[in-house]
Amino acid sequence: MNSLFYKDWYQNRVQKIINIFGKDWFAGKNILELGACYGDIGFELMKLGADVTFADARQEHLDVIESKFANYSLVPDLIKLNQEEKYSLNKKYDLVLHLGVLYHIENWKQDLECAMNHSDLMILETIVSHVKVPDRQIKNYGKGRVDKHNEKYEGINSILNLNCQESIESQIIKNNGKFIRFDNQELNTTLSLDVEKNLIRHLYDWDYDSSVGINNQKRNQKNITNHFRRFWLVVK
Repeated sequence: MNSLFYKDWYQNRVQKIINIFGKDWFAGKNILELGACYGDIGFELMKLGADVTFADARQEHLDVIESKFANYSLVPDLIKLNQEEKYSLNKKYDLVLHLGVLYHIENWKQDLECAMNHSDLMILETIVSHVKVPDRQIKNYGKGRVDKHNEKYEGINSILNLNCQESIESQIIKNNGKFIRFDNQELNTTLSLDVEKNLIRHLYDWDYDSSVGINNQKRNQKNITNHFRRFWLVVK
């Protein structure tokens, strides 16, 4: 991915995942990465000894993952998977990674249930609404943007779910899960230029009271886009 802020963002999440489980935990573990895109996070865990299955709806993403591993002794398991449809891989994994995908899925409740059926442990991360309002869905999200290359990362249905964290947590409980949420500053990214030269950052340590003042800021005549996100460890 070409966004200038992306490297710090994925490295922050990788480090958080390693901190949660411990570096030695991953050796020999079977991990499923849903919506893997270019497989950057799963690749880091494979270097720690994990066996990672990369699943994505786009064949071009899986092709990139395959080419990336061509120069390594690591062999990825690749699955073309449309998370808009009900799915079962007929296998349980030691860990499921569900990162930056849920807000792109139109039937997100079904997707969350399917994901949780594949493991007793899951890392779940997504954009959420930063205000307590009813859940809403934005159609045609990402279409018409200047950066056509990046449009395909907006999800195959071009929608954006703005769910409150409470809605997602309620659904986790409904699927017989428990969770720990990490509203940690170390997951945040600093202000950076995206591929359209807009200022953007990911925020995890916000709360409902502070988010009002954080949003709609400007710097040097540029709008600041804040992605309000949450990060959970889900346990069944």
